[in-house]
Parts: sequence; C-alpha cells; structure tokens
Amino acid sequence: LCIVLDSKAMRCLTPSLARLWPAINPFATPVSLTLLGPPSETLDANSFENRRKLLRQAAQFSGKGPNQAPRMKSINLKGPPLVDEAISQVITQGNYGVVIMVHDPAQRWQVRLLYQMRHRVLVLLGPHSEQNRILMPVDLCDTTLLILTFLKNVLLPKADIYVQVVHFSGESPKRIQKRWRHMKNICYIADTILPIEIIKPKYPIAAEILDLARRRDCGAVLMGKRGLSGLKRLVLGSVSGKVLKGLTGQSLILVD
Repeated sequence: LCIVLDSKAMRCLTPSLARLWPAINPFATPVSLTLLGPPSETLDANSFENRRKLLRQAAQFSGKGPNQAPRMKSINLKGPPLVDEAISQVITQGNYGVVIMVHDPAQRWQVRLLYQMRHRVLVLLGPHSEQNRILMPVDLCDTTLLILTFLKNVLLPKADIYVQVVHFSGESPKRIQKRWRHMKNICYIADTILPIEIIKPKYPIAAEILDLARRRDCGAVLMGKRGLSGLKRLVLGSVSGKVLKGLTGQSLILVD
C-alpha cells in the first residue's frame, strides 16, 4: 500500500517504487499494489497528472494479470485525526504487508501509524539523495531474520544497492560472527556477502545509528521494531522511535 495524499508525495514515490518493488516473490500469489489518496475529483490538474504517471509506472511492475493491476483507493481528507483513523482502517482491512509513505514531519499521524501497525514492513521515505546506500543495524534477535528476508526478496537483487550491516555490542566478535553466519544460513544468504561490522558503542544506540548514517552518507536506515507496549515505549522509549525523530532526510524502513 502506497499512501499518496498530495502531489508532493506522488512525485517523491515515483523514483523509489522500483527500488521497493519485490525482486523475488516467495509467495504463490502475485504481488499487488494499491495507491491510497484523495478522490480524483478533488485533485488539481498537476496532482491528477502525477497520479496518472505513478499508476502507469506501477502497472509496469505489476504485470497485466487482473490480480496484479494496481488499484486506487480514495480517502476523505477532513483533518489529521480522521486521516489517522481512516488509513489505519484501510491497512487493517486490506491486510497489507508493506505500507509506504513519504515523510512529512508536519504530519504527526505518520509517526502514530508507524507504531499502531504491527507485523508489517513500514517505509517512511525521506528526500536524501543516496537512497541506495542503506545502513542496517541489527541486534541479532528473531526480528533480524525478518529483516534479512525482506532484504533478500526486495533490496539485495538490485544492482545499485549497497548495504552496511552493523551490530553495536561489546560482546566477543567471534560469537557475534558465528550467530550472524547462522542467521544468514537460515535465510539462504551466502556467507560471502553482507559482512557484519561490530562497533562498541560509546553513546546510546539511536545516537550511534544516526551519527553513522550521517557520516557514511546513508540515505536509508533498515531496522527492526521491538514489540514494546504503549506504556513501556512511553517510559523507556524505543531505538527506532529515537532514530525516527533524528532523521535528517534519510528514509526509515521498519520491519516488524
């Protein structure tokens, strides 16, 4: 599901769609795409043309089968609370596995949506020019297997993708390397690719991730989302939440 509520979002999504379209489909059913935006009659001429281009591009990826053709759903825009509630309902009812939206810091409902939705891949697209340079911090818990699966099916087959895997820890490097090899083996990823870099943190992990992404000019951060309850998240915060607040144009891909 791609959420495109205005013309700017439609323009920003166009160059990213090819990168985020699955290169490998592990499922028996075809990959389908839905665009969620305002009704056609409310769009100005420029927005209407941008949406037409986006649908045409999506059709090229989707193929010509009736189950693959991109669909368009409309949403009534009557204020942020209703947008938040209506989009959540669309996602839940449609059971979408991947939800993509263009980051607008003024739209607080985007942050709420990221943490309301569970068991999905949630993508917040930023304007950074180096979207093909991806920083992937992993904690080697079970969620890391989900991240690896998404990486294998969507990003790794793309020729221009450069992924930097990092683990912040003071543990024995030998033990970490062994666990990383095991996880790649589970996901059928060759041991010769995706080396892991072990960094002993000096600061809170979120600050380390943001600093590394900035210094290495990474345009996207790919990471997992821990399943904290609302109360725990309020008291303890979460690494992904703190990374989200500190983004300076990078995209954030959250795998839950």
